[in-house]
Amino acid sequence: MKIKTIDIQANEYWDKVNGNSYFNADISINFGMNNQTQIHIPLEYGSDYQTAIRNILNELKYINTAEPLWWYCRENNIILRTSLKEGCKYRELIRQDKEAIHYYNSK
Repeated sequence: MKIKTIDIQANEYWDKVNGNSYFNADISINFGMNNQTQIHIPLEYGSDYQTAIRNILNELKYINTAEPLWWYCRENNIILRTSLKEGCKYRELIRQDKEAIHYYNSK
């Protein structure tokens, strides 16, 4: 599949008690095109969502790079659009995970 766009909408939850951050994300590859693919990344530990998503896209064989995602996209003429919603509640992320249709499953 020739990738022309990668759109990421990530949501971040900060666990104040333990000092950890978590995120989930929706990824659209080739948004608005006939071969559009949707992937939902359920709750993951960490704040570096772009690196985690790059690793997942590598694992799923959409890309093959160790470079930062923005760099890979720039070098391969792929439009990268990202957004991060900070300050989400844990229950919000869990609800989004339950409602997701196209899941990434690392197990």
